[in-house]
Amino acid sequence: MHPLHSAIESTKWFGENFAYNLGFIPADKLSWKPSPTAKSALEITAHQIFGMRAMKTALTTGSLEGFGAPMPVLDSLEDAQNQIREATKTYAAWLESLSSADLEGEIELPFGSFPRIAAALMETQDLVHHHGQICYIQTILGDNEDHFLPLN
Repeated sequence: MHPLHSAIESTKWFGENFAYNLGFIPADKLSWKPSPTAKSALEITAHQIFGMRAMKTALTTGSLEGFGAPMPVLDSLEDAQNQIREATKTYAAWLESLSSADLEGEIELPFGSFPRIAAALMETQDLVHHHGQICYIQTILGDNEDHFLPLN
């Protein structure tokens, strides 16, 4: 079994469920913020996509240039769902391609030095966190049902 099996499966499922839950936010509320300093559902989604792309670049090439890339632009529900699905599938496939040797050592990131395995897992942990934010926005907007895709 791959050393990151649980993270890979979590990335796949949370990516799909994240996209699914975006569909329960009314289209006219996707850019709505619960407070001026908060992120909207589209901004949270763009942030997650950005993070996975930047972390993959950093851990693959050793370059931090991905952290200086522009934030993805999301212009509709369908676009946000497609991009989060693609980003999470790509990240999960990349995690699956890593060997134990790829996960050894440390990497310097813009926010500190981390073991490479912890850095690789950060984006899966962030995905779970940001999935929760999307679900919370749903409740603020009056949808108090849980929306979960079946676990495969």
